[in-house]
Amino acid sequence: MKHAIVTGATGFVGRNLVSELVDNGVAVTAVVREISVKTDFFRDMPSVRLIVCPLRTIAKLPEILGGVRTETVFYHLAWEGTAGNERSDFNLQLKNISYAIEALKAAQSLGCEVFVGAGSLMEYESTNAVYDVNNVPSLANVYSTAKLTAHYMSRIAAANTNIRFVWPYITNAYGEKEVSPRFLNTTVKKILSSEQICFSAATQLYDFIHVEDVARAFYLVGERGKNGQTYCVGSGIPRPLKEYIVQMRDLLDPFAQLSFGDNPGICLDPKYFDTRLLMSDTGFYPAISFKEGILRLKKHWRNTHEK
Repeated sequence: MKHAIVTGATGFVGRNLVSELVDNGVAVTAVVREISVKTDFFRDMPSVRLIVCPLRTIAKLPEILGGVRTETVFYHLAWEGTAGNERSDFNLQLKNISYAIEALKAAQSLGCEVFVGAGSLMEYESTNAVYDVNNVPSLANVYSTAKLTAHYMSRIAAANTNIRFVWPYITNAYGEKEVSPRFLNTTVKKILSSEQICFSAATQLYDFIHVEDVARAFYLVGERGKNGQTYCVGSGIPRPLKEYIVQMRDLLDPFAQLSFGDNPGICLDPKYFDTRLLMSDTGFYPAISFKEGILRLKKHWRNTHEK
């Protein structure tokens, strides 16, 4: 049986990835911060082994595990401060960069064959904000800059070693049971709560992808991704954000009031949303349309809020 190590296993993407791995016959070592209500998710998964190892002690993971079986893929998803004000915490985000390097070193020490990071499309927003004189960087770019730095530095650390390094970056994941205040999750809740919502001009390109598709893409990247490659994990069909917002409104509550401003936000080049390399190298194709995903969210919200 193949084996995978997953840090951040109780996170939104992490628990979906663990489920995907188990469904594909992979034994999983789920690395978690602590045993809590969140780890109950793995209770009925006999092929999942829980290991408590907070990020601050990730360098000790090889000592804790004492070695791994062959054909092991190391998925590093753990990251502190992914939403809210913590995204702009310089000290916290600097620590995340260090943790990513330590995770890569731990994977090497354990003899893992593949290291899969977890990037974000926001890495490219950071680049544009910093280098384009027409844009002004903000504290919101601290998180994305840390992701970009972790990407580059861990790739350097993996160079000239036997480990295969792959870096998939997610355009924008969403799905049921997400608890973060990120954009789509917050927008869905406000529409279903009949709140009036104000947006920017929303002309920038976006690409939303359901978390179950994200998990499948990560599994396939670990299996088939090429060394040193960066892959865009998205639907492959980016659209102006306003189109997504209007579609959400029409699916959730056609009478909801929307208001759009003048600020266009940071507009990324369509090339950053290109998923053709991911598809050709791994065979991945998204299975859940945006319409289906939003209707799932609507059903989930009603089941949890209208009882």
